[in-house]
This record gives sequence, structure tokens and C-alpha cells, in this order.
Amino acid sequence: MMAGRFVSSTLKTTVVLGCRVLIQAASLVLLARMLGADQFGMFAGSAAIGAIAIGFATLGTHLTLLRDLSRDEAAGQLQKTVCTTLVGSAVMACVFVGVALLLISPPVEVIIAIGLADVIVQPLLQVLSVPHHARGRAALSQVLMILPMLLRAIWVAVLSVWGSGAELHWFLVGYVASSLVALLVAVLALPSLEKQPWRWGLIPRSKLGENSGYALLSATAIAPGEIDKALAARFMDPADAGIYSATTRVAAAAVMPVTALMLALIPYLYRGDAAIRGNRLVVVALVAGYGALAGVVLSIAGPALEVLFGPTFAGLMAGLSIFAWVLPAMCLRVVASNLLMTQDQPWMRAGVELAGIGLLVVAAAVLSQLKIANAMYLATAACEYSMAIAGWLMVLRRQRVKPVAA
Repeated sequence: MMAGRFVSSTLKTTVVLGCRVLIQAASLVLLARMLGADQFGMFAGSAAIGAIAIGFATLGTHLTLLRDLSRDEAAGQLQKTVCTTLVGSAVMACVFVGVALLLISPPVEVIIAIGLADVIVQPLLQVLSVPHHARGRAALSQVLMILPMLLRAIWVAVLSVWGSGAELHWFLVGYVASSLVALLVAVLALPSLEKQPWRWGLIPRSKLGENSGYALLSATAIAPGEIDKALAARFMDPADAGIYSATTRVAAAAVMPVTALMLALIPYLYRGDAAIRGNRLVVVALVAGYGALAGVVLSIAGPALEVLFGPTFAGLMAGLSIFAWVLPAMCLRVVASNLLMTQDQPWMRAGVELAGIGLLVVAAAVLSQLKIANAMYLATAACEYSMAIAGWLMVLRRQRVKPVAA
């Protein structure tokens, strides 16, 4: 029975995330062609800083909410999680503005749009999707999470046909509106058990210590896939930064099936299902094999994708050829990070990812200063492989130690 529910959940989640890949790909291509490499690189770098801020905005409460709801131990916790997230989002919006101005200096309208849509609204949407995920409906939770992306893809398609001459301005208007509409849908879609009279209040201070680990966990989980785009906007010229950002977005889309697998597994791993925990090596083999195959496909598809993105993205094919070798590490890093999380080891996972981020920043700065060819690509490869290796060493170490402690 459990195996049937797990397979069904995985298949549904895979379908939803497959749709996400298609939506993301269509939006990426249309937006890149519409803005050109220069503006696309600036926007991608700014959005990357906003994405990292999202990780801290919930103060980690969405992860503890998922854990507790999966174990039926979170009565009335959703309301306090939402209130705490509102406070955290407001603080992180201020931090985002400062960091974005320091590193990239984007136009004010870009800062306002990303700050509102990503740093304030997106964390609330993340929290409101948790009750569905905890009840085994990971696919529905992901539908809510990708709804803003779908609405933005439609809006970008309209703008591409419309061609007003002020595409960035109107894109940002739709960017904010899409998030607000998705938030309204998420509120209306809450399970009936969660639609209780709201009692405004914050998570107790006694729990914030525990949540701090999960807050860092959430931010460090996002940062390796985003901070490189901010660094690219800092160390590369605008056109090259745009090409790099497009390359990494394509590579990230190729990792989505692995993300779908882990999203479906998380509730069962939190419950300690032995059938899943006992097959980690099978998961590793499948994920590594998928990563290698996806890398080959990515390399072969490089020339066609370069044509698809348009003439301002000449050089995309070379970047994709490099990332073809990085994909296996990206896939294995996703699995290892999620396994550490479900083993109640947030600090261990955060430590691995913080070390990888530190390596990324140092390598990007040093290699760029030395004028090494493909500096950002090499720095990202070093980051991903170091995190994959260190993460799996921690998982295996934990697996050996646990029986002894028992």
C-alpha cells in the first residue's frame, strides 16, 4: 500500500515538475529573446539575490511545519508560521535592497518588483503550499508554487507578440501581478482543516533556535543555484553574464526530475519508512546515471538551443558543453542535501553547502582576477562537485553511526 502511494505521488510530482520544466523553458527563451543578453543578465542577477533572501524570509518555519504536519504534530501552527514569515519577509526585503544596490545596482523598478513578488509574496506562497505537501499531495503543492511562473510565461508570450518598446517595464508589472494572483489561489486552496479563525501571533522564542538551523538550511539550499548568477553579474560583462545565466537555467531544468523524486520522498523519509531508507544506494546509482545521460543530451542539444535563444546569446553552446560534465554532481548534491535534512541534520547540510558557497565565491573572484577563460563555469563546477562529495560522505557517515547509537 505504501509503495503504491509513493509511486503515485512520485509520478504525479514528476508530471507537475515536467510541466514546470516546459513552462520554465518557454519563459526563459521568450524572456531572454525579449530582453537581450545585457538586460537578461542584470535581471537574472537581481532575481538570484532575491531568491537567496527567500530562504531566510520564512526563518525556516516552513520546513519545521512540513516535518510536524507530516507527523500530525502541528495543530494550529500554520497561522503562526504565516505571521512569522511576514515579519521575516519584511526584514529580508530591506536586506535585499541593500545587497542588490551594492552588487549590481539595477533600476529601482527592478528592485521593487523582485522585492515585492519574490522576497515578500513568494515565502507566503511557500508556507501555504506546505499542508498539501505534508499530506502526500506534493504534486498539488508544486502546482501552487509554479503558478506564478505559469502566469509570467503567459505574460511574457503576450509581451513578445505585443512589442510595446518598454518590455522590461511591462514585464515587471506582470511579474508582481502573477505572484499576487497565485497567493490568492493558494489561500483559497487551503485544506479545510487549516481554514480556522486566524489567531495572529509569532512562533514562540523557544522554537526559533531550532528554526534558525532550518532557516540557514533553506537559504543555503537555494544559494548554490542562485549566487553564481549574482557573481556573474559582478565579475562578467553584461552580455556574458546573460549567457551564463541562461546556461545555468537550462542546466537547472535538467535536474528537475531528481527534484521531483526527492519531493515525493521527503514525507516518507520523515516518517522513517524503512523500505525507502534501505535503498539509498539504488537511488544514488539511478541519480548518477540520469545525470550522466542528461549531460550527454544537453551537450547534443547545445547548437539548437543557441539558435533558439537568439543572436545575442552566441556562446551558449560552449557553456552547455561545460555544464554537461557538471550535471551528475548537481543531481547527486540535491539527493544528499535532502537526505541530510530528513535525518534531522540541518547544521550538517548547511555546513556542506556553506563550504561550497565559500569555494564558489573565492574561486570566482580569483579565477576572474587571473583572467582565466570560463572562470565562472569552472568555479561553479568546483562548487557542485565539492558539495556532492562532501554531502554523500556525511550521509554515509550518518548511516554508519546511527546503528551504533541505537
